Amino acid sequence: MKLRNIDIVRGDNITLTFQIDISISDNVYFTGKKTTEVTDARIIDIKAVVTSGVATVELPSAITAGLNQGLYYDLVHINNDEETTLYAGTLNLIRDVRTPYDATPVDPEQYIPVKASDFTSGQFVKAIEINGDIQFQGYNSIRNGVFELDMDGNYIPKESYDVDDLYELDTNGDIMPKEII
Repeated sequence: MKLRNIDIVRGDNITLTFQIDISISDNVYFTGKKTTEVTDARIIDIKAVVTSGVATVELPSAITAGLNQGLYYDLVHINNDEETTLYAGTLNLIRDVRTPYDATPVDPEQYIPVKASDFTSGQFVKAIEINGDIQFQGYNSIRNGVFELDMDGNYIPKESYDVDDLYELDTNGDIMPKEII
């Protein structure tokens, strides 16, 4: 058995190759687990392709993208229920920085263009959803009363009260009660 530790990058397609010293062509398996405990679940269990003394293991991004930690592995030849470990070691996980879960939009179509020329001075801008698209509309006053929180935690106006004279925007753009003298 040969010991070999391997660095892999999470989310990448990985091709691993192992030089095989014995004459075999089939029944070579690559197995990866979180621990070396006998009863621990296999995270990776792939049959290797052996050609001309080289075992090749393809780890697709669908497997590596889900890894949150490194794994222990072995490369084993199985012959008549006899197992021979050819290689063993660790798959050391290198966490890449860019992932599909980043909070920063990458696609420019995710930005919503808003031009000051679309609105007149003193208007309040409100984002609304129309047929699945977010659009901005300008309003000349804050109408329909006292504000309340909707189910998503956004401020929405209550209906039935006209409170334009009671509330104003402060320098931070927050809605505040006007001072009454």
